[in-house]
Amino acid sequence: KVDPYVVVSFAGKKLKTNVIYNSYSPVWNQELNMGIQIPTMCEQLMLKVMDKDHLNRDDVVATSFLHLTRLSSEDTDDEGFLPTFGPAFVCFYGSPREFRNMSMDLGGLDKG
Repeated sequence: KVDPYVVVSFAGKKLKTNVIYNSYSPVWNQELNMGIQIPTMCEQLMLKVMDKDHLNRDDVVATSFLHLTRLSSEDTDDEGFLPTFGPAFVCFYGSPREFRNMSMDLGGLDKG
């Protein structure tokens, strides 16, 4: 059973989506708003899919990074930051949870 949610981290701030219980293919139609100042010293957003655990610490299922150049137009002239990223699929990478006894050490993939 997987109870996934996503943690979005950027410039020391974190936001979380709602937990979708008992789902191996969740879809979040949710908007997260994070107040940040542009330009920033950070260059990418970190996205983590987590598995909500009621008794233990939540598990990292997968991690992905989105670079700011994918989120904004490079042709800004004097207009400032122009967001251009809309609904999209994001590839997440993580170690295969079903194969913990594999000889390869894939646990580092959970940390991004």
